[in-house]
Parts: sequence; structure tokens; C-alpha cells
Amino acid sequence: MNSTLTIIDATSFQSIAAGALVMIGLISSFAFILRRRLGLRGVMALHMLNMLTILLTLFILLQPKGIIYGGISMLLLIGMIRAMSKFENTDKS
Repeated sequence: MNSTLTIIDATSFQSIAAGALVMIGLISSFAFILRRRLGLRGVMALHMLNMLTILLTLFILLQPKGIIYGGISMLLLIGMIRAMSKFENTDKS
């Protein structure tokens, strides 16, 4: 069997995955350490930032091919961004 994954692709895949895991770990640690000072809304915002980091990383790593998978991934990404904007804009008068 021939593999289409080259050494360069494997190392870039590993560096992106490692960077994403570090980001998720830092955001989670930040949310845990400052949970009493931030309050519920602040902690929720950090968890939503974690979700956005996960979705963007999956979008980069999986590189959806085709119109169906690309459309589904873009809809999920747009839905997450809209959910974050609704969460942040609740203090309108």
C-alpha cells in the first residue's frame, strides 16, 4: 500500500495538533484558576473559546473535501460563531 502522507505532512499535522492541545489546556487552566473571580459568564465565555479552538483545529486538520463535508463543517463553524455572538451581546437595552 502506498501512503499519501509524507514526512512533512506528518510533522505539520503533529505541530498543529500539539499547538491546539496546548491552547485548550491553557484556556481550561485559566478558566479553572480564575473561576471565582470571573463568575459564571466569564467561565462560559472561556469554554466557548475552547469549543471554537477545537472546531477551527478540526477544520484545519481534517481539511474537509467535497461540497457536503465542507458545507457541514462551515455550518458548524458559523453556528458556533453565532452562538458566541449571542452569548456576548445579551446586555443590549
